[in-house]
Amino acid sequence: MSKDVPLIPPLALKKRDRIFYRPFGSLSGEGNENPGEREVETIESLIAAGKWYEARQASAQLIQASLDGLRYLQT
Repeated sequence: MSKDVPLIPPLALKKRDRIFYRPFGSLSGEGNENPGEREVETIESLIAAGKWYEARQASAQLIQASLDGLRYLQT
């Protein structure tokens, strides 16, 4: 790969190449927020509060949403 060619994130490629692109709903960040950032902060606060079961459930939901988002970007 050439050093002169900047890497373009998959989301930016999808937006560039598709006229009617719609972000994946479950993980679309608001403004400058990264997708899933809010969910990670929630999980971290649950762990800090000692709510292990709830943190585990929230983590499983985030993992599933991430996998769904990957499938969405590949199609």
